Amino acid sequence: MRIAYCYPEILPAQTARAVQVINTCLYLAGQVSSLILYLPQGSHGSTDIFNYYGLTRPPNLQVCFVRKSLGPISSHKIYNFSLERALKNSKPDIFFTRHLQTAAFLADMPVPFIFEAHEIFAEKKKSSAVDLQLEKKVFSRADGVIFISKGLQEALEKQYAFRGIRTVIPSSAKRIDTLSRKSFVKGELSSFVYVGTTRYGWKGVDVLIKALELMPTHYSLEIIGQLDRKFAAQARVKKLINQKRLISRGYVKPAEIFSFMTKAQVAVIPNSGKDRISACFTSPLKLIEALAAGVAVVVSDLPSMREIVTDKEALFVRPDEPASLADGILTLLRDEPLRKELAQNGWQRSSQYTWEKRAEKIVKLAEKIIDA
Repeated sequence: MRIAYCYPEILPAQTARAVQVINTCLYLAGQVSSLILYLPQGSHGSTDIFNYYGLTRPPNLQVCFVRKSLGPISSHKIYNFSLERALKNSKPDIFFTRHLQTAAFLADMPVPFIFEAHEIFAEKKKSSAVDLQLEKKVFSRADGVIFISKGLQEALEKQYAFRGIRTVIPSSAKRIDTLSRKSFVKGELSSFVYVGTTRYGWKGVDVLIKALELMPTHYSLEIIGQLDRKFAAQARVKKLINQKRLISRGYVKPAEIFSFMTKAQVAVIPNSGKDRISACFTSPLKLIEALAAGVAVVVSDLPSMREIVTDKEALFVRPDEPASLADGILTLLRDEPLRKELAQNGWQRSSQYTWEKRAEKIVKLAEKIIDA
């Protein structure tokens, strides 16, 4: 099988979706005869891209760079036009993309395609009638649709008509070989971690900060990620930083994050329940990464989280309630047996969410489409 993965964004990039794209391509290549990743010019060389993510590009994974700009003008239309010319030479068996505009373009080509859905574009604040029409076109013509969560599938199926095969394939993560490599700290802990961005309100970081303020002053939070300017400018955030109760590591390359996580003992996923993306649609990469690294987790009690873990693998707290979040964090910091039990159970659970298994499911879907 020959797969063309079309991604019109420059790599490497400091986003979770870039991590997902590059790992999906890598592990798909391990199960098919060839895969070509089509990226816009301006991306780094293929070796540099994979090195950035701590990965090695296999020989049957080719990176093809196509034009996305003409002088100062950059657009997806230019990318799609250049992509069409490149695809004529490669003759893939199937296309794959997670980008709506590229998917709509691929729908007009004579090769079957799979679209991976991560959100409902027509519901976004800056959406337009164009987004609605694009989604209608893509879902009515796609030979296969992958939903990142069951909640997203249910919402989209209520809104659109589908033609192709549909399935749910959540996020995945790299998994440590054995939990025996994990050094569990005995006794009470004084620190915990949050991994990710502080840019989006639905991530619940503001609630996390309020929870930290409610906790005794000898406890601290370590943020592994870049602090958004607006977030860092808050008086309460500055105060916590000055008190050394909030430590920011800044942006950490994906290749280095796993080393942080293997040392971490407690991680927090404080997603808000006020946003449908957070509550129902997302498949949180950072939650799965924490499980795969043997880290005990405190998570907001939301349908999106319940799709990934149960009470055996996570300590659930009420979303958007700082006091509930603070109590949950303190429970894990103080209760060593519970902390270790959740970490071990979570690591076992993470065997369901490896990049290898994700690739296997995608290949099975592609085979059904090609054989139909």
